[in-house]
Amino acid sequence: MASTKKCSENSTLLEEPEVFLAVIIADSYDKSFQPCTLDKSRVLVPLANRPLIDYTLAFLSLAGVEEVIIYCTSFPHQIKSYVESSEWARCMTLKVIINEDAQSIGDALRDLDDKQMISTDFVLLNGDLIANINLKACLEAHKKTREKDKEAILTKVMKKCPPGHRLRSADTMDLYAINKSTNQILSHMKVEGTSKVKLPTELIRENKELQLRYDLLDCQVTICAAMVPSLLTDNFDYQTVSHLVQGVLGNQEILSATMHVNILEEGYAARVCDFYSYKTVSGEVMDKWAYPFCPDRTWGSATHLHKGCNFSRTCELAKSVITGSNTSIGDSTVVKNSVIGDNCSIGANVEIKDSIIWKGVRVEDGCKVYNSIVCDDVILYKGTQLCASKSGVKITPQIILGGQVKLGPEAMLDEEIMLVSQAPASEWGDEVIPAHKGAGSKGVAYPFTPLADDLSEEGSEGSGAAEMTDDELLTSDTDLFYSELLDAFQRASAEKISAENIILDINSLKHAYNIQINEVNHMIMQAVLDRPNATSMTSQQLLSVLNPLLKVCLHVFKNYYRSEKSQLECLQAMQEFVGGDSRSMYLPIMSQVIMFFYQNDILEEEVIISWYENLPAVGLKTQVTKLVKWFEEADSESESD
Repeated sequence: MASTKKCSENSTLLEEPEVFLAVIIADSYDKSFQPCTLDKSRVLVPLANRPLIDYTLAFLSLAGVEEVIIYCTSFPHQIKSYVESSEWARCMTLKVIINEDAQSIGDALRDLDDKQMISTDFVLLNGDLIANINLKACLEAHKKTREKDKEAILTKVMKKCPPGHRLRSADTMDLYAINKSTNQILSHMKVEGTSKVKLPTELIRENKELQLRYDLLDCQVTICAAMVPSLLTDNFDYQTVSHLVQGVLGNQEILSATMHVNILEEGYAARVCDFYSYKTVSGEVMDKWAYPFCPDRTWGSATHLHKGCNFSRTCELAKSVITGSNTSIGDSTVVKNSVIGDNCSIGANVEIKDSIIWKGVRVEDGCKVYNSIVCDDVILYKGTQLCASKSGVKITPQIILGGQVKLGPEAMLDEEIMLVSQAPASEWGDEVIPAHKGAGSKGVAYPFTPLADDLSEEGSEGSGAAEMTDDELLTSDTDLFYSELLDAFQRASAEKISAENIILDINSLKHAYNIQINEVNHMIMQAVLDRPNATSMTSQQLLSVLNPLLKVCLHVFKNYYRSEKSQLECLQAMQEFVGGDSRSMYLPIMSQVIMFFYQNDILEEEVIISWYENLPAVGLKTQVTKLVKWFEEADSESESD
């Protein structure tokens, strides 16, 4: 299956053929695969006895991608050594970029932007992707979308996949609002843990062909315009593609960008991002769901039963078994629904079920291995049993043995556990982690527990947030955002912080608290007006305090109040703020504040007048009447001239 590099014999052509570029992120930037990846890159983890990155590169090669950037952070020299000596280096141009300081996909793309390595549209994907979808057709669809919509910056490849599907885990419960005719993404939200969603009324009112989709699975393939890395450079708080999507949707009035989906009915695509997906995808590759990337195809060296193996005639290899080269299996051993790597020695009377065994493993006579992952060079001495789940098939592996662990003889592990061969560093630095008590007399094994900081940000059952309603969570986030906004403006006033840095702070807070752009527009104005000790000031004292901050934030206002809609939100925020009884000292100065916005080309006259006409007859309207009359008189004089 590996494609060969096609070199054009005619070098005199004026038009060069279009070169498809892909960027592979060869890191997950999380620790969800530890302890298996304590000494190995995630993309070199074997799946059906082939490194994960082989599947990704084969997928790109099949689509005719000719140039690939492989961006490495963890174990970069392992990756570089492997890919440069692999078959893929002969059929594609591979550029390995190393940056051990990157902490996210956003950091990686910002670095590539700084290095000026991307000048054309490109495919963005992770190095742990297994897919057989028609990428070439997806690239053509993206190209046509960009021709019709010059503001389009990316196309997310999605697959129809209903809730409850084996590939959908708890964190893939997403709701997309899409324009049915153009496939433009209008809204995206996570909806796990709730039976209700809130959609802005204008989203429904302004889109006649609105389609809500809860049955889409992200294929983890994003086709990006060349401008995407620079957009991430301008927005340093965007760390993932999801952050970018949310950021663009929340700032469409500012960024003027659109995003689309390409929904596929056929094909397979899945990332190996945790132990659940590792076990699931491994089984599906063995069952040929990812055809042609399956063990009995000649797209590499793996076959179901590799040449050079030594199997006893009395051993039983049941459904879905893969073995690597130079592996031996003893008498009366049963292997079912499992993968065994290269250079393994499996003794007699052994049972291996629903497990994945990497290379160089020795399993002595009488051992039992159920629903486990056994990493490189592990030794299970005679009679050792890994039996956390004897009956029924549990998808998530129950026992994980890191590289070079030794257990036995006659050791018994009957509950979920992760073990490593060296004592992990304690959280406090000086505590000695004891060896596992059930490791056996020859055992070398220590319990491994991911530190709290390494876990995903999924709320625990005992957290207070879990007991709060959706409305309470929304209120809490809004209050926190507003409090941080107040602090940001007070620092800006005291320290004369530049408008650019204030905007960066606001965008970062907006993303952190998931605040909609209309709410941001509203609260920016109120936070600027909300000065400490205002109730003890006269109106003129208050104006003298506000004036410097208004000038410092001039470009902040221009950034957020560009459209008529956002300008109206600004005025409505003023109206709401001064409406309280305790803020009567603001009323006499509001016409001057509005005049400041008008004179600095932030608020348009038509918007001010339209807002004024809908004001109640007393209070603020009385204060602004003089300003509106001035507008009308100025217009009359202009017409007479």
